[in-house]
Amino acid sequence: MVKHPEVFKKAQEEIDKVIGNDRLVDYDDKDSLPYFAAVLKEVLRCVRFRLCCLVARKFDFVTHPAVSRWGCPVPLGQDISE
Repeated sequence: MVKHPEVFKKAQEEIDKVIGNDRLVDYDDKDSLPYFAAVLKEVLRCVRFRLCCLVARKFDFVTHPAVSRWGCPVPLGQDISE
């Protein structure tokens, strides 16, 4: 959101137009706020991706028996961190 202030501004405008200043956004408002919902999904997707990358760097990912990736068998002891 910091890198794209125009996205933040557009989402804020949608919230102000639909919700106003009387209350906070509620889960029931998601159908009325399609742009805000899409922005929120994208932010959460990016956060999850970056968190997974951090975890992958901290731990070694080595397979155990009967592991497959994208439907293909992965040999025992194979590094799958990348």
